[in-house]
Amino acid sequence: MKHITTIIFSIILFSCSKNNYKLTYRKPVKGYVFSEDFNPINDVSIKYDSLDLLSPTNIKTNHKGSFVFPKIEIANTIETKRRISLLSSQLYITKEGYKKIVIELKEFEKNEKDTIYIDTLQMKKS
Repeated sequence: MKHITTIIFSIILFSCSKNNYKLTYRKPVKGYVFSEDFNPINDVSIKYDSLDLLSPTNIKTNHKGSFVFPKIEIANTIETKRRISLLSSQLYITKEGYKKIVIELKEFEKNEKDTIYIDTLQMKKS
């Protein structure tokens, strides 16, 4: 009887416990932005085409033209999976005096596993 009670208690305990596994909401994205003459452009604004609150919106290039979007992980829930399926994978790259660039991350994501690497982007003067 004691063993049966222990087994039943264990089954109830494990079936009610939450899954602590996290899902990747946004993969990290790394890249460089240069001018037409291959000089790095500082302070270029890069953001997701998204109104979603978890996606970073204040990413800027540094003096080397480099930018990094952090990896975002959140709890594994049905709501999370729904939100991930609705995410836009477009990035907007803007800087005053230059033409806006729109990138579809899915094109870069095909061969990447954890981090999405974007080759050098060249911005043209407007």
